[in-house]
Amino acid sequence: MKQLHADYGDLTAARPIDVDAPDGAEQVSRHAESFGFAVARPRAAGSPEEILGHLAEVLGLGAPHMPGTAHLESNTSPYKHVVNAMDPEGWHVDGLLEQLGTVRTTALYCVRPALRGGATALFNSIAAYGELRRTDPEAADTLLAPTVLTRHAMLLTGGYGEGITGPAFAVADDGTVSTRYSDNHTCTWDRSVGTDGSLDRALEFLRKAAHESRYRVDVRLDAGEVLLLRNDRLAHDRMPFEEDPAAPRRLVRALYTRPPQARRD
Repeated sequence: MKQLHADYGDLTAARPIDVDAPDGAEQVSRHAESFGFAVARPRAAGSPEEILGHLAEVLGLGAPHMPGTAHLESNTSPYKHVVNAMDPEGWHVDGLLEQLGTVRTTALYCVRPALRGGATALFNSIAAYGELRRTDPEAADTLLAPTVLTRHAMLLTGGYGEGITGPAFAVADDGTVSTRYSDNHTCTWDRSVGTDGSLDRALEFLRKAAHESRYRVDVRLDAGEVLLLRNDRLAHDRMPFEEDPAAPRRLVRALYTRPPQARRD
């Protein structure tokens, strides 16, 4: 997996790609495989839903996925207009009530950026996990336990509602690593797994790694750009921003069960 060796300090990591160029879809899919994300700049015009639909067709993403939390939000559309909460949300993956690996791609379309700030922070958690496996395999194994992480959805009336329990990381037979690592108010960690202190060591390592430039990059979109991130391979967070009341920040999100891939005609 190329992403295990990615360096987010690479200045090309967040370079926008013209997805409608002759080789644009191939560039985006290759970039997403290498870094776990790509910034696409589509030429198509229309509503956010139409532009995301065009992008999904070009990149072979298929139909957008309706997340398991939709009924808690009274949401009847797979296209979510992102709430302009000002504070960071904490590291998380989308698809809170989905099993690990279900939501493979998040597409975030910028209709209008914030006046200042508002970047999306990306954490190459699988690369950090790979380093943890090398330096402290006992702690790393704790994160594979089937009960180690429970995430709880917030009820509209406040408090915790439904939840789902599972591992924070998974390693396939071919060495492919996937993740649902999250570290925010939705999370409960099971400290009964592993040996004494192993989970705490694992979390301490990942929390420190999330501030290192080789594992973290902040991406601020311009209007018309789309952030495509491998939701099954990295965690993300929303950075604080300053709003223009006359032209508020507006982002539209869609989730997909397929990764970006160049369409084969």
